[in-house]
Formats: sequence, C-alpha cells, structure tokens
Amino acid sequence: MVRRALEFYRGAFTGLPRPVWIICTALLINRAGSMVLPFLGLYLTSRLGFSKGTAGWVLLCFGLGSLAGSLAGGRLCDRIGAIRVQIGALVGGGLALIGLAWLRTPASLGIGIFIAAALADAFRPAAMTSIVVLTPEAARTRAIGLLRMAANAGMSIGPAAGGVLARIDYLWLFVADGATCLLAAAVLWGMLRPAQPLVRERGGPQRAGSLMTDAPILLFLLGLLGLSIAFFQVFGTYPIFLAERLALDERVIGALIAMNAGLIVLLEMPLLHLLERRTPIRLTALGALLIGGGLAMTASAGSVGPLLASIVVWTFGEMLCFPFAAVVITAHAPRESIGGYMGAFAVTFSLAAIIAPPAGLRLYDALGGASVFIACGIIGLLTCAGFLLLGPVFTRRREHPP
Repeated sequence: MVRRALEFYRGAFTGLPRPVWIICTALLINRAGSMVLPFLGLYLTSRLGFSKGTAGWVLLCFGLGSLAGSLAGGRLCDRIGAIRVQIGALVGGGLALIGLAWLRTPASLGIGIFIAAALADAFRPAAMTSIVVLTPEAARTRAIGLLRMAANAGMSIGPAAGGVLARIDYLWLFVADGATCLLAAAVLWGMLRPAQPLVRERGGPQRAGSLMTDAPILLFLLGLLGLSIAFFQVFGTYPIFLAERLALDERVIGALIAMNAGLIVLLEMPLLHLLERRTPIRLTALGALLIGGGLAMTASAGSVGPLLASIVVWTFGEMLCFPFAAVVITAHAPRESIGGYMGAFAVTFSLAAIIAPPAGLRLYDALGGASVFIACGIIGLLTCAGFLLLGPVFTRRREHPP
C-alpha cells in the first residue's frame, strides 16, 4: 500500500517537459527572494516615518503596477515570445527592486514601486503561457500545479529570510529580492536559449474574435474575480479576525496561514494527477464551493480545532479551483492569443488584490468580522452556480473546437 502510494505520488511529477521544470525552478528562485512586499508597509512607516495613510497610497501603487504588468506581460507574449518576456521582466524587475532602496520621498517611492511591480508581475502571465504552450494537453493541469507548487515553496522561504535581513538592514531586503530576480533570469537565459523557437503551436482552437468579445470567458473571469476577492480576505481581514475573535498572536496566525502553503506543496500535484482527466469546469466549480464554504466556517470557529478544519476545506478548494480555472481558459483560448488570455487571468488576481482589502475591512467595520466570512460563503456558492451554468459552453468547445 505504501509503495503504491509512493509510486502514485512520484507519477504526479513524471511526463512533464524539461522546459517546464526549468521555468518552475526559475519561479522558485524568484519567489524565494520575495522579501520586499511582506515588509514594505513596515519599512515605509517605521523606517521612513510615513503616516499609515501615506503608506497606504504608496502600497496602492504596487497593486496598480501589478495590474499593468499582468496585462502588458500577457499581450507581449503573443508578440515577442513568452520566454523573452520572462527574462526581460526578471532583469528589469530585479534592477528596479534594488533601486528602490535609495528612494526616500512618497512620490518617488510610489513611482518606483509601480515600475518595479509592473516589470516583476509581467513574469506571471508569461510563465503561465510558456507552461501551457510547452506541455501536452493531457499533462497541462499538473504542469500548472507544479508552477503553483514552486511559487508556494518559494513564498515559504522569502518572508522568513526577509525577517532576518530586515533586522540587519532593510537595504539587504531590496538587494536580495533584486538579486534573486537576476539569478532566475540567468537560469532561464542559460538553460532555455530564448533565441531558439521554444513555443510550439498547441493549445486552444483557432477562431476569429478577441478576448473583449468573448462573452463566456468574460463571464468566467468575472466569477473568478468575485471568488478571488473572497479568497484574498485570507491576507486582509482574516488575521485581524483571528486576533480579535480567538485572541491568537502573530506567531500562531502566521503558522495557520503557512499551513495552507504546506498543504499545497504536499498534496496539490497528486490531487491534480488523480483528477486531471475529469471535466475542468466542474472541478473549478467544486473548488469555488469549497473556498466559500471553508471561509464561511471561519465565522463560527470558536477554537483552533474548527479553524484547522476550515483551512483544510478552503485549501482543497484553492487546489481545485485555480489550476483547473487556468485549464478552462487555455482550452478555450485561440492559439494565437494564449498570452493575452493568460494576461487577463493574471489581471483578475491583481484586481482582486486591490479591491479585497478595502472591501473586506469596510464590511468588517460595518457588520463585524463574521459577516465578511459569511459573505465569502455566499460568493463561493454563487460562483459555483455560475460556473456550472457556463459548463456546457466550455465542455462543448473543449470536445468540439471550431
């Protein structure tokens, strides 16, 4: 039994093309150096003496830059190639991050952070586009899962290392974050040789039209935006609610949130391997339901035990919803526009990251913390229903592309 389980687990990682592993390695290096963003608010207020209001406006520039970079990165993939976009984003983003260490005024930091975020986040849709185009359709879900696994594994390293460096000097946060971007670019440049054509014509159907006239995909992205706003409460109202409702300290709250990343690293690949032949839109809908249901469980959690159960539920929802959502989009996208569609997919999360904190906190102030997570449950239920209604459209086009 144990041997069979180990063989199945190992099988989840087999059959993926070599370039996919290289791209995921570059992402792991990049995310392992993600040190600036987790400590940026503290740097602005404690080290530079900005008020919380001023720091909030500067941090908003990061969200806007991320939005612009995600959109531009996807469009550029269809024009100059996804590997070139990744290398350019990493080099430009790395240099911009290092340059932030010498900026001191709110205006200069706002502009610098916007540029750094735009350059760095152009990498996301480019990496996703490369993964999709370079992987056979049968293994595409696992390839996307491996990319997410690399990101989560890296994010489990970066903030912890950043905390150590911040105690020495905040300068080293910017230098280390920028240096890992440059190292990741060197890995891609040295191992993938972007001058050679790597992108093969595989993927979705060829058809006329554009993303802005593609009603099914726009409705799908709208549902994904609402669900992501609910999901991103984990990084906004969730810690506040746990501190006020259960009197948990930062150490325990951090460990609980880290449990999400740990479960993803351990379980997402075998889960996707088990389900990769199932209908993607239905699994996306189930994931939406579990995300909403798990977050709704938080509203009534009176101790750590029920809280742990809720984390397991919404983490399994995340592992189902977001990888299979990417598969739905790529199977639907025209071959010549995969980069643009992946850019729109990334923009959805950038928009959610901008909207979620003020929306959640305003509802929290008005009706209390439990109302936020009840609302998340309602959003998950509605999103699940919407995805199921769209299901026949995506299933028909997947099975019978025009």
